[in-house]
Amino acid sequence: MMGLRVREGVIADEVECPQSAVLDLVDRGLVEAEPAHEPSARIVLTRRGRLLADAVARELAVISEAPSGPDAGPDAPTAKQADPT
Repeated sequence: MMGLRVREGVIADEVECPQSAVLDLVDRGLVEAEPAHEPSARIVLTRRGRLLADAVARELAVISEAPSGPDAGPDAPTAKQADPT
């Protein structure tokens, strides 16, 4: 996750979070992901995202550690729960 803070960013597969969470961060202007719909996308913080880097990293960490699927239950964290904006 620390790679998110460097200029080169991280590869989406290394973050291990749902693509929808990355696209949500893209929509909010916190990260850029090229190519956006690929598992090999490079996730890079935008200028705004750099100002909120701790919150962005925390959100990705919470989402990547959250249980997913039908067993997740109603209390599983979502991308909007850790919204840094």
